[in-house]
Amino acid sequence: MKKAKCKICKQENGNMIKGVCKDCYNIKTFRNENYSKLIDYLKKKFNNFSVHGNILRQIKGLRNEGLTDKQILYIIYYTFDILKLFNMKYNYTIALCMNNGGDTLEHAKKKNIDLINIKKDYFQEEINKNNKLQEERKKEISINRIDIKKKQQEDEISKIQEQIDKLKRDKEKEELLEKRRIEWENTIVTKISELQLENYLIDNLHLIEDRLIFIKNQYQIKRGVIDILAKDRDNNDCIIELKIDDDDKRIVWQCGYYPTQINDGKCRMITVAPNYAPRIMSALHNFKYVEMFTYDVKFGTNIKPIKSLSINKVINNIINEASK
Repeated sequence: MKKAKCKICKQENGNMIKGVCKDCYNIKTFRNENYSKLIDYLKKKFNNFSVHGNILRQIKGLRNEGLTDKQILYIIYYTFDILKLFNMKYNYTIALCMNNGGDTLEHAKKKNIDLINIKKDYFQEEINKNNKLQEERKKEISINRIDIKKKQQEDEISKIQEQIDKLKRDKEKEELLEKRRIEWENTIVTKISELQLENYLIDNLHLIEDRLIFIKNQYQIKRGVIDILAKDRDNNDCIIELKIDDDDKRIVWQCGYYPTQINDGKCRMITVAPNYAPRIMSALHNFKYVEMFTYDVKFGTNIKPIKSLSINKVINNIINEASK
């Protein structure tokens, strides 16, 4: 009885199912997705050659032995390399070669080639390559982790160093400011301001007259500011105008105007200056109620500009005329 040819593999086979040999039918209906991918890969890899049923059986046998598709591919690569070595075509011998039998094995024996050991070496070499690649990758990952950790440590050290440098700069700045402050405080002055004179006299009004009582400083009036307002022992209001120059002509206008703004002029007008220029002295003598005082200052440092102060009363022309 003539055997029918399989529609897929074109091989004669007496065991047919729907015009397809049993092996091709099993492959066609095989549900394993990885297995189908393996067959498709073989067709694409090796120029779409017709995958013989014997090859498929060998593949299935290898799978049944627990080999993975990747390991099977290594064996197939080995098979094709051996066939190329003996200049053999891709035919039925492929399957025999995969099982270390048939003509391929005979050819190998004639050339003193241990096909089985070659197969083992080939397979082991591929495994070693993969293991080596995996080890290199693990090593690279480990090195990368070490580098990352080292970089993190370096960054942390850098941050700490920056903080230390900042603290050091801040400390140096504070020390410099403190040094300058001390130098400034201990620098001897050669001139005082009107405000410094005012602050000193507020606490030392007795230098002008005993029992003078401080009331207010920088006292605002219409169109002017009184330096110090005080009361004497008889409860009289006292306007005290301070100057640090000998020839400040404003004092003349102030002596004429300020008393009109306090108790309808019923108050004392006192001026304190280092000295009085002749024209200022002459002008102030015209105000019979103005009492003039001069001061001598012993300069201190910036922190305490006035070390000591002495005040002397200027005898006006009225007293001079009475003494004649």
